[in-house]
Amino acid sequence: MDNLINENGNGLEKPIAIYYEHPDWFRPLFQQLDERGLPWLKIDARHHNYDVSSPEREYSLLFNRMSPSAWQRGLGHSIFYTLNYLAHLEGNGVRVVNGYRCFNHEISKALQLTNLEKLGLPYPRAHVINHPSQALAAAAAIGYPVVIKPNIGGSGAGIERFNSRRSCARGGSESPVFWNRFHSTGAGSVHGARRHHYTG
Repeated sequence: MDNLINENGNGLEKPIAIYYEHPDWFRPLFQQLDERGLPWLKIDARHHNYDVSSPEREYSLLFNRMSPSAWQRGLGHSIFYTLNYLAHLEGNGVRVVNGYRCFNHEISKALQLTNLEKLGLPYPRAHVINHPSQALAAAAAIGYPVVIKPNIGGSGAGIERFNSRRSCARGGSESPVFWNRFHSTGAGSVHGARRHHYTG
């Protein structure tokens, strides 16, 4: 590939890639890149695939803007796909902004809390659970009121507050989508990990 030159005369052997999921959020960024004459291209995560055996480094840099809230748009599978793709890029020496380690923490409230604990920084009391059947015991150990939240959230999705055991038990049956992962603020928190199963 011929060298690509930006408006300042700085050469890039290969373009900057913007890896994104939401079709509207990054229009201003795309416009700025065009106005500045930078060599760049879009990578739509919704339709992406890659050849594992290819050692080709196609980009000078990849900017990962996959959203943790993609599951709300029916693209939860793309979140975990993105982790594999980032690992592939980094293994081939591609520079990545918001790479594997960073994105892995971005999509896990549980990992974020673990880091806060390691750093000695304050955070609301929390408990990570693996199954909805553990939720009431975890909430009781923390103390009400509690707020539950999916481990992978995005823009506050799935947050619910419960002031008592009774309301928590009733809320769990009414909101099965979010009952699998919990995080709370205020008096305490509960985290849990939703399990995904794919066949084929």
